[in-house]
Amino acid sequence: SLNAPTRRVQPVFNIVSPEDAHIFSSTELRDVWSAAREIEQRLAARQCLRNMRRIQPFLEGLDPSRKFNSYSKSIEVLCNGTPFLPWIWAPVKLILQLASDYISAFEKIMTAYGQIADVLPRLNRLSASFKDNTNFQQVLAIVYSDILRFHQHAYNFFRKRGWKCFFHSSWARFDMRFKNILESLAKHSDLVDREANSINIEEAKDWRTKTAQDIAKRERERQAVQLQTVMGWLKAEDFEQEDEFDRLLAGCSSGTCDWIIQNATLKPWMKRGKDNAVVWLTGKPGSGKSVLCGQIVQFMRREKQNLTLSYFCTYRSTTPQTCSYVLRYLAAQILRFSPELCYYVLDEYMSKGYTLSIQQLRSMIVSMLTRFDTVRIVIDGVDEYEEIEQKKILNEIITFAACDPSGVTRKILFSSRDEPRISRILGQKSLLSLTREHATVDTAIQLYIRQNINAIRKSISGSIGTNLLDDIEARIIQKSNGIYGRILSRISTKLGSKDKDRAVRILEWIAFSKRPMKKWELQDAISINIGSPVLTGETKLFNNFLDICKPLIEYGPNEIVSFVHFSVQEYLRSADNRDGVPFLRSIECHHDIAFSCVAYMSSSFTLIDPTLPIDERVLRVAEGLHGLFLYANEYWPAHLLTYAHEIGGLDANVANNLFAELNRLCNAYGVCKRRLSAVHGSDTFEGSGHTFDERLTYVRGHEGISLMLQELFSYQEDVTLFSQLTYKYHDIVHRILRTDQIPCLSVEKLGSFKAIYGPSAFACRLQGCPRASHGFLSQKELDEHEKSHTARCFCSESSCEYSIIGFSTKAGLKRHVRIFHQDTPEAPFENTIRRKSRLPKLKLDKSSIQDEHGLLQDFHEEVTVLNEDRHAKLHAKVTEVC
Repeated sequence: SLNAPTRRVQPVFNIVSPEDAHIFSSTELRDVWSAAREIEQRLAARQCLRNMRRIQPFLEGLDPSRKFNSYSKSIEVLCNGTPFLPWIWAPVKLILQLASDYISAFEKIMTAYGQIADVLPRLNRLSASFKDNTNFQQVLAIVYSDILRFHQHAYNFFRKRGWKCFFHSSWARFDMRFKNILESLAKHSDLVDREANSINIEEAKDWRTKTAQDIAKRERERQAVQLQTVMGWLKAEDFEQEDEFDRLLAGCSSGTCDWIIQNATLKPWMKRGKDNAVVWLTGKPGSGKSVLCGQIVQFMRREKQNLTLSYFCTYRSTTPQTCSYVLRYLAAQILRFSPELCYYVLDEYMSKGYTLSIQQLRSMIVSMLTRFDTVRIVIDGVDEYEEIEQKKILNEIITFAACDPSGVTRKILFSSRDEPRISRILGQKSLLSLTREHATVDTAIQLYIRQNINAIRKSISGSIGTNLLDDIEARIIQKSNGIYGRILSRISTKLGSKDKDRAVRILEWIAFSKRPMKKWELQDAISINIGSPVLTGETKLFNNFLDICKPLIEYGPNEIVSFVHFSVQEYLRSADNRDGVPFLRSIECHHDIAFSCVAYMSSSFTLIDPTLPIDERVLRVAEGLHGLFLYANEYWPAHLLTYAHEIGGLDANVANNLFAELNRLCNAYGVCKRRLSAVHGSDTFEGSGHTFDERLTYVRGHEGISLMLQELFSYQEDVTLFSQLTYKYHDIVHRILRTDQIPCLSVEKLGSFKAIYGPSAFACRLQGCPRASHGFLSQKELDEHEKSHTARCFCSESSCEYSIIGFSTKAGLKRHVRIFHQDTPEAPFENTIRRKSRLPKLKLDKSSIQDEHGLLQDFHEEVTVLNEDRHAKLHAKVTEVC
């Protein structure tokens, strides 16, 4: 038992600073009394007295000079031979001193010590034989541990940086642990009073372990729910940033970026202190700035205690390219690093109904950053955003930089090209120019080229001479400048007309598409052209169709095709080449993209044509002939109207091919609509007014096209043939993924379809969500994601934390009310999940079996709630009996 105090104090000792540990070991109880009196005098001078007598029973219970009711006198025997007896009272002095400057905190801690005193064991009945009673020593060791546990959590709470800012939101979480400690103290005190036997002691140990596990589990679950709630409020999708970060790390060749960590400008930035609080990394397009930033972030994150935030601005992103979104994502990173801050966001922002304005985001981030000693923020590619957003991002992020005497260091690294509008803001900051570091950069480039040449050298096994390979290496380095112009010249002059047209259309799609395109989407889009408007297995391009545009393009995560650098897109769209004429003109690009989308949509109605057998529809999807569906169905109106706007009106004489496809689409739309109405007995597509889109004026002279677009916009989130197409497309894809065999389709093609479409087959139904195009691997992941779009059901009890957090389902709220607020009326709620498409009420057939499946899911959820309710009540009764 002599080792018991050492074991019990070890968790506290691990978190206490060496300075505080030394003070604790030498603190006597009279020092605590003296500190309490000094605090009382200070509070009196401030007219803030808080009834210090509440702590008196606790301190008297610890006084070894008292003959009776002295807890420490009994514990002194247990601690004999160890220096840990003062650790029972020493933390009290420090905690009171820290809390006394903040009245709310002081009131809470005084109440807590008073409650502990109420449950401390009455040890006056213990006799001198206590010294030899092992059972009593074990019980006292447990009680000693309970008090130390309170000191541990209280010390950790009040020693955290910025605790005053987060006090109200954090104390609720601390209070849960404190109640568990009080409960444990009461139980163990009762054991001492009843002179517990060894069986009771073992039971107490088991009970204590179980309750500690239960409280930890409940806290994890509660924190997970709160984190999900706050993330849903922030609306900051993280998968694109994570993919971009992984892409940059994978794109770094071994040893080529090591120099940046030792750079004379960056080293002070990485260290604590005031030097280089803001660093601006500049360089030419394609010089490796983003890859270097990725390596810097990875290096800084190796130190787990430091908070390193990053954001990679990229034109590829489907998320909003705005300052507001950058701030939201930074806030989300802070919360993932330190989830306990969710309580603060819920209490100080969400519960007060604040909107996600830049002002509120700035305030929230600054407050949360006060929790950390060391913060680094890396913002890469600012120049890829619009000028107005560049200025906002730079001005907002710079305000986060801080270096103060208390040791807090928050430093920022920006990365971009050296452009005048950025230089006006960052020109006076520490500069790390890759142009000035040309010798180091050239060495890194040579290393990269040499590594690739060596790989070629090994693969050809000496069939090419060493001198020739060395010459190739030197020429590659020399000709790396001006490479864009030479590649475009090759496309324009050395390719045949068919390949040239294909290459230009590939570049058009990548440069002007409304979101990043996947390889198989581009494959179908380029296959559809004026000479071949209907996609078939024979007209579909081979998988290597993109090779003619390399090295201007590359594959990213999830088979996304993009330019190797943002500057490629700028070069293609600028008038600084080819005699002042852009290589790609917006009006021509939108015409070509609109043509491909409209031509595809004309044949897409086969998905819902009731006259076609379902097996035939499934086969066409499985053969990969509908890869363009998600993009074309969502964006064909946007490209069409943009083209009509830029040309000044849709003219059949100017755009005769596009006009012909639009008429074919109108005809297909009308035929399919009549067939469905005939099968289901009524026209389900008549509706009311809508918000008028001004761009429709450019197609007003073409009645059929205009009416079709009006109907589409009128029911953007309701029942149209287009929304029905979306539902049926996903239904068929999911059906294919579930099957192992499809008639007339080889096993190899079926496996290829699953490999291509499976990882993102379960797409979000909310229009505009990035996950509507890049979905999830499973229905479960999709369901979790869609909860963030669902209007939550809130508890009507204002004092309950779930009046802020809410529940994602009605069933969850009902269960919560039954268990915790049986006499409280349930809060009203409504069905407000906003879906991308609502389905028409159709007669039951094979395609509508999923509706029945949904009813079964609802029934299963209700049964699950009933079972959980019964289990919770049974658990409560068992706990009461125990």
